[in-house]
Amino acid sequence: MNEPKYDPVTGEPTPERLQELLNAGYKYDPVTGKPVVAPSQQTTQQIPAQAPVMPASASISAAAGATSGNVFQRLWNNQGSRLAIVAVGMLTLILILVGVAGNLVTNGSRSNNHVGNDPDVNNSDPGRIMTGDPDIDFAEPEPDEVTHAIPGSQASSDIDYDGFTSFTINGYSYELPQKVQDFLDDDWVFNDDNKMEEILYTGESTYVDLHVPGDISTNTISFTITNFSLNAQPAKDCYITKVEFYESYVTRKGNEISIQNGDLVLCESDIDDVKKVLGEPDYASDFGTSQALTYYLDHDNSNYKCQVSLHFDEDSDKLSIISIRAEVEPGDFVQSDVQEGIPEYLTYYEAPASLGDDPLSGNFQLEGKVYNLPVPLSILIEDGWSYGDDDLAVGAGEGYSLTLYKEDKYIFVEAFNFIDKAVYLENTMVTNISVYSSTQVDLKFPGGVDTSITDKEYAAFLEKNGLSNFEYKKDYHRYRVPLDQSAKVESNNNIYRVYFEDDGSLQSLELERLGWLVD
Repeated sequence: MNEPKYDPVTGEPTPERLQELLNAGYKYDPVTGKPVVAPSQQTTQQIPAQAPVMPASASISAAAGATSGNVFQRLWNNQGSRLAIVAVGMLTLILILVGVAGNLVTNGSRSNNHVGNDPDVNNSDPGRIMTGDPDIDFAEPEPDEVTHAIPGSQASSDIDYDGFTSFTINGYSYELPQKVQDFLDDDWVFNDDNKMEEILYTGESTYVDLHVPGDISTNTISFTITNFSLNAQPAKDCYITKVEFYESYVTRKGNEISIQNGDLVLCESDIDDVKKVLGEPDYASDFGTSQALTYYLDHDNSNYKCQVSLHFDEDSDKLSIISIRAEVEPGDFVQSDVQEGIPEYLTYYEAPASLGDDPLSGNFQLEGKVYNLPVPLSILIEDGWSYGDDDLAVGAGEGYSLTLYKEDKYIFVEAFNFIDKAVYLENTMVTNISVYSSTQVDLKFPGGVDTSITDKEYAAFLEKNGLSNFEYKKDYHRYRVPLDQSAKVESNNNIYRVYFEDDGSLQSLELERLGWLVD
């Protein structure tokens, strides 16, 4: 599994990433542009109370070579994906873009009255849960960092946008996004052959190191590969969407790297050269020890996925980092067909005969009907629950956070596609269900837990059933109770989450479980 190099919430580099940069001799992080500081010298930065937080289940990832028997657990375990919001029937289209230069895409989920740093609080309308790229470009600026947007009237309109994300290295020219196969055809070589076959799910990205043509040594370049297909694919069949060229690629490795048809050259061009070619930047950052200029496609900061960022070293005033990002589906891309019919694993679902008394069974009773989580979304649809008239395609490893309606009642669910082919939304698996007491929905869990329970009654329920492994947060009035009582509460996705109001009445019940998929 490819570990992220940047924290998915703060955008800050991980300690491993910092050490990697230090070992390579970089003075500035090529993503954030900030000075590289040893992990031991770092201070912990608290996330602001108003910062959006990431739902525990909003991630899907997979590694190559796994069998179908453990795919579900692998998809379940990986954390840190991006939650994007997409219109689904009655759902509202919400795109939340936060961060310096529009580079940080924050997480969205359904609303909840509890706010703050609670890692389980969901803070927006339901929507699509997508796999995301492993890097988030910019965190909030530090106090000594001056960051500002440039008025559009000052930006040059003479840029050749046809080659905006192109580059040339040692005589080989490319324009992102570009097929990995094109690089292989030019004799680029994967440093790790296993990465060629790494399976990427829809929208998922991975980092790879490629040896430059004719040089199987330490002369490697790091690229990001993204899968635009609705089907899972090996990395070699996907697209290169991002590259960062560092000063050391020239000074240590002897490469010749340029952009804009050779007009801007790494380690040679300065800020004046850049502005002559590209005009005033759309965004500029002054970190004290370095400067960064960012240009968006068409000078439109909504094109944050298609940008060029250029960093300049304070000592030499020369171009020290070129970062090119083109994480947009190519215009000539042919999308995969959606699989018709019901995926086989959904047919293995068996409804329980009764609710039972075991609170760890994953059983629940909804409006008089008994189910076991996870449950196929189609089962709930058959029982009268609806998400609207639209039936959207769900890519491999993608999921949706949905509001399901039945007459004047509604519930929240999260439904995922756990196979490597695209399916229609109705053929996904529900792994999470939650209900607010204000909705008057009849939801019951084994042992007498329902939407009328109070905080004192719930505490008594836990004691009566011998459930001693749980977490209770007084500030959020929230219980987290793992279904595997021997497991850790933290980062556990087979779990109850129960919220109470200040007066002790129930706010919401939530159950999340993979259950029989990995049994």
